[in-house]
Amino acid sequence: MKSSTALDFAGRKKVLDHLKACGFKVVANEWAFIDKAAADRQPLLRKICAVCRSMKVGKRYAEGAAKRQSGIDRKLELMDEGQLWLLAGVLERTRKHKEEAAK
Repeated sequence: MKSSTALDFAGRKKVLDHLKACGFKVVANEWAFIDKAAADRQPLLRKICAVCRSMKVGKRYAEGAAKRQSGIDRKLELMDEGQLWLLAGVLERTRKHKEEAAK
């Protein structure tokens, strides 16, 4: 077999069981909710995700930034489009500031 994409469910399970036995840990994707979000919010959520990943921070950082900068005390999943827009701007400015400070 050349690719793991050809594995069926039983084959994938066998590979995962082997990796777990070797000490690997399965890590949940904290950004998986984006695919289930409303279509109009997905682009902003993807932007927020990309900026957070570029800064090597997680979803909780984004939620904390929203609370600190804009007073929005909600999980990303519950924010409306306007709140996400504000948060994307805050995170982008933070990213640029950290980039410039690192130079």
